Amino acid sequence: MKSLRHELIEHLEILAFYSKWREENPFKTRAFERASENLSKIPDAELERRMQEESLTEIEGIGKGIALIIKEFFETKDSQERKKIQGELSSDLWKMTEVSGLGIKKIKALYEGLNIQNLGELEYACRENRLLQLEGFGAKSQEKILREIERIKQREGLLLLPEALAEAEKMEKKFDPKCTYVPVGALGKKEEVLEKLEYLILGDSSWNPLHTKSPASSNSKKEIDFKLQSGTPVVFYFSEKKHFGVESVFRTSSQGHWDSLKKQAKKLHFELREDALVDSKSTLSIHSDRELYTQLQLPYHPPESREWPIKKNSPDFVEIKNLQGSFHAHSDFSDGLNSIEEMAKAAKSLGWRYLGMSEHSQTAFYAHGLEEKRLTSYFEAIKKCNEKIKDFKIFAGIESDILKDGSLDYPAKILKKLDFVIASIHQRYGMREMTNRLLKAIQNPYTRMIGHISGRLLLGREAYAYDLDQIVREAVSKKVVIELNASPQRLDLNWRELHQASKAGLLISINSDAHSVEALEDVQWGVWMARKAEFPLDQIINTWEFKKLDEFISKGRAS
Repeated sequence: MKSLRHELIEHLEILAFYSKWREENPFKTRAFERASENLSKIPDAELERRMQEESLTEIEGIGKGIALIIKEFFETKDSQERKKIQGELSSDLWKMTEVSGLGIKKIKALYEGLNIQNLGELEYACRENRLLQLEGFGAKSQEKILREIERIKQREGLLLLPEALAEAEKMEKKFDPKCTYVPVGALGKKEEVLEKLEYLILGDSSWNPLHTKSPASSNSKKEIDFKLQSGTPVVFYFSEKKHFGVESVFRTSSQGHWDSLKKQAKKLHFELREDALVDSKSTLSIHSDRELYTQLQLPYHPPESREWPIKKNSPDFVEIKNLQGSFHAHSDFSDGLNSIEEMAKAAKSLGWRYLGMSEHSQTAFYAHGLEEKRLTSYFEAIKKCNEKIKDFKIFAGIESDILKDGSLDYPAKILKKLDFVIASIHQRYGMREMTNRLLKAIQNPYTRMIGHISGRLLLGREAYAYDLDQIVREAVSKKVVIELNASPQRLDLNWRELHQASKAGLLISINSDAHSVEALEDVQWGVWMARKAEFPLDQIINTWEFKKLDEFISKGRAS
């Protein structure tokens, strides 16, 4: 289910891990890490093009030696370098890095002290309290490791939304052109993480729209299920034409949303069943989901928004065309791939009126964050681009790290020079007082937005604990925006909490957190999440007309 690029990135991470284990030349280890990091920032298509053009070394961080390893991996799915460095060591040792908090030093201690070589042995040792005998481990770390292993088990076989959509698109291209279908289930609802791909097909299971004799099971004419070559489970549900619209809504609705539709149907003297809308005399023909909402005299709700009981005054759902621009973008001044000018021109080509650049700050040394002395050239670069690109504005911002005590990592004399400041937490996620830390950042007079507030990484790191209600109240009071980080690995703040926060009048910005021109379009994931949250259009600042937005940013916080 992983692309070849993701497999290659993993291979380079393995090389770096075992190189560290062997205490080889640190420059060699860093080269593997840097190559892995830079490949994670480019699209699959660019890597494939570089391979075909034999221009891998034009990618930053890819020298001749690593280019040869990449070429060998593309041909064999392995490399002699891996065999040499890893030697007799188990490949499962590297997999233990999936446990948050387990670095190479601790994994080595587990291996040398208890001969633990994989997650199964680690879980057993924790349950037997064997880690207590090792220096650097204790009861709390054992409990944390067990929780992490449980998380890893749960995520096996899961797909992030972009991965699921890519699999779905590939499969849909093979459908019979005459096939009428809609995605349903988690795919239709655009959920962040999916276990399977589900479709409603017009017809019955006597035919397969893929024209294949797939290893499918069928219990009736209503359903077949099978697995793609990648291992992803697929389910086809089948429906008659007159039931198609009703069943498509049923299979993309939460229980609360469906119950509210049934309640409305009853008011109009209909009976709404899972596959039909019935009046006193007959079954109505409902060919599409829109027809059902019209028949029930309700505003249309797109599939991803069918999470909540329906209301007559449901908000206007945000669309990608509503976005006038976005904030939170990185250029090659910090850890982005493209120049400021390239990012701005790409944003303008999307029909945007502005782009808020926000390089990493000085504490983020690992991301080439901007020390104070580099800020001058950053401001000059933005000024030149603003003079060059007509009818477009680049806001000069920064993503300032929220430090342990809640302060930002630049002094006031620096922060006041910026058009806006996004305050984000990148380190010390396990602190107890995360709420106070965030509150202090919000109370800083230079903070305009809070970035990826919960710190979650989908299928990677759970959100840290904090009092969201208190944070939202303070943000509303101080007119601080909380971003909806649209990176598909984050989607943070999550849509369930966004729905609740919207009632308090919270302002949000759908931000791409782009590190390349291609990633600017990640705002689409954020749009879907905002629709799931039923977030009001007028509380999403990057849907505002430019004049209103510009005044909001330039005035700073209203008194």
